[in-house]
Amino acid sequence: FVVVDECHTYRGSFGSHVANVVRRLRRAFDWHQNKRAVTERRDLRFICCSATIGNPSELMANLTGLSTTTVPNDVVNGITTIGVDADGAPRGPRWVVIWRPSDYSEKNAGKAATEDAVKDKVTAHILNTAAGLGQETSAGFVADTSKLMATLVQMGVRTICFARYRQMVEIMLSRVVSYRSGYTQESRRDIEQQIFSHKVLGVICTSALELGVDIGSLDCCISMGYPGSSHSLQQQFGRAGRSGRASLCILVTRETDPIDQWFSAQPERLMETLGQAEDAPVQWDSEQILPKHLLCADNEVEFRSTEDVAEYWPPPTDERMKKEYDAMISKVRKESPFAKKPHAKINLRSIDNRNIKVVTPSADAREGDKQIDEIDYNNAFFYLYPGATYMNQGTEYRIVDLDLRFDRAIARPMKHEYYTKSRDITDVLFMNIEREASAQVPYRLSNAPVEADVHLRFGRVEICTEVYGYKKFNKHTGRIVETIGGLGLPKVKYFTKATWIEFDRQFALQWDEGDFRAALHTF
Repeated sequence: FVVVDECHTYRGSFGSHVANVVRRLRRAFDWHQNKRAVTERRDLRFICCSATIGNPSELMANLTGLSTTTVPNDVVNGITTIGVDADGAPRGPRWVVIWRPSDYSEKNAGKAATEDAVKDKVTAHILNTAAGLGQETSAGFVADTSKLMATLVQMGVRTICFARYRQMVEIMLSRVVSYRSGYTQESRRDIEQQIFSHKVLGVICTSALELGVDIGSLDCCISMGYPGSSHSLQQQFGRAGRSGRASLCILVTRETDPIDQWFSAQPERLMETLGQAEDAPVQWDSEQILPKHLLCADNEVEFRSTEDVAEYWPPPTDERMKKEYDAMISKVRKESPFAKKPHAKINLRSIDNRNIKVVTPSADAREGDKQIDEIDYNNAFFYLYPGATYMNQGTEYRIVDLDLRFDRAIARPMKHEYYTKSRDITDVLFMNIEREASAQVPYRLSNAPVEADVHLRFGRVEICTEVYGYKKFNKHTGRIVETIGGLGLPKVKYFTKATWIEFDRQFALQWDEGDFRAALHTF
């Protein structure tokens, strides 16, 4: 038996990796079983568990490569889904609160600008901008969350706060412990133990603590904005009240986020969402992930033929996509004899196996550099560019060097009167169209009705992102101090599938450029 727990977490690139690992396991198992006498052979069976999934059969089929079945007792050659309606986990009463942050600019409109009011407004603006939220964010978003967190901790309420970005985690109050995936394993285990043993009452984290870590019972959960899926929000809220005690769950909304405002205006919709299970998509045949696993599979048990590959990694039915699939298989089989340690080139948590270590020089030169953090290559350029201000567990650093030869960034402790924010540009190159649909949309401009062609398309795209510079912001005023460019960092490219909309050129020409861009932004 192979037990796959928390199946709803296997989505995105992580799900693609796991799906291919399972296929490799099945293939290696079958190869070893075929060497045994028929009477001694065993079946490999999978038990997949999830409490928050809307498409269990489809997800299990994508993860394991086995087909679904409607025959209840056929669990060897297919998948049988068993639903359990009763929740046996201890759960006390739960209060769900939607918190609208105070808008300092509106609160003080028409009033004399007192020193405290100005200070609050500036502080909130600085917190938001430093957290990577920008000037458009409601002024009290980070400030209100900080006050909520501090108040609950002072009252002795064991609280966890989920932030959407790592900048938010570091900018929040230093009196509580922060936790995110980039910290070293020793730091993370120490934090978990402090929470579990009640030495720490509050922790601010990213999704790294959504699941999979036992930190004991908590009383309150604060979510800084809707995390993008009901599954993630259920996991976050589920962190509180596990011991059967009453719990408090707070969703702090952003004024400029349309989904946050949707739930804020219609709280009953949030409760409906919390009661629903979402589908979890898995693309096991990702062109950036699949070839790496095929090299591993060939290293484990040599491919005898193309049919051997197709038994566990079936080709697509679309003729054009099948040609690309065949070309990929052919390339893998040619490269395989020369591939050295293909397993070491796979990182199950991301598309790229490359990580950048953040190190700081030790006081004693004989001890060498000390690693304080680690960021995957695709995200490193947003935070570790030379000149960047960097925070780690409340300590300020400045990135003095980014050495891509040794995949490390050197950070020196330093107090700053400013903080930095990267500037980047992303280009999308449309490679091909796999599916499309078109329609004519009537609209009226200058009282002249025009029919506009609108095309909805799905296909393969190349994403190319370049961090080309950064801005320095004054800590006290939030104003831009300096704009710096010409970093000369390499571009990050990857392929993926995307959906896009194309408008007829005649449609665009009817609009003023500013109005058209504003309409696109609203859309």
